[in-house]
Amino acid sequence: MNVAVGFPTSLIPAKPGTYVTEDSTSSASSQYEVIGWAVVVVSYDEEGRARTAIEPVFLYHGIPYTESGWHHDMKPKNSMELVTP
Repeated sequence: MNVAVGFPTSLIPAKPGTYVTEDSTSSASSQYEVIGWAVVVVSYDEEGRARTAIEPVFLYHGIPYTESGWHHDMKPKNSMELVTP
């Protein structure tokens, strides 16, 4: 089965207390709670096998995003940093 790059293939809930912080050079940083962890397809090798990574899932203005999905949709100038307790 081929799935699109950036597509989450599985999801588990996160323990409370982990956040991603949107670092901004022009304004105050914003923090979003991590609600889960997703296995996300990041690329395919030359034989067609999916390469995956584990990424945080967070709510950005009520919409769930993985880190790669947020970067794809928002095309931000800012970076995201994971903050763990």
